[in-house]
Amino acid sequence: MEIARAAGDDAPVAAPSMDAREPLLREYLTALGSGELARLAEILAPEYRDFNPLPGQFPGRNGVILKAMAFRADHPDAHIDIESIEVTPAGARATWTTTARGLNGAEGVATWRFTGVFEIDPAKAQILSSDVIEMALVKAP
Repeated sequence: MEIARAAGDDAPVAAPSMDAREPLLREYLTALGSGELARLAEILAPEYRDFNPLPGQFPGRNGVILKAMAFRADHPDAHIDIESIEVTPAGARATWTTTARGLNGAEGVATWRFTGVFEIDPAKAQILSSDVIEMALVKAP
């Protein structure tokens, strides 16, 4: 499949691949874990919908960026390990762990496992929404 190209340009241009969903979600979780806010802003659609907002969180991409900033400020030692990413018709489903000191009120270092579903627009290479559907304590201090 080809997409439109400039007149006189004979080189074929491939349409964005549906297979771009998995690397895009991997990049999102990596940026979230490392606090790369500029990269998060590129990956998230402006109208991004967070189905798990904090109380009083602004809507859209900017609200999630502020949420990520607050998380990094509270947990500068946090890191994310991706366990699995499965491409779905609407986007992808991922399972990852987050480890940090004081996570969810823990006295020491705790690890939580999350599973989320993500709506992804592969043509724009942007994540449109996310919903954490499972959360479980894996390791308590």
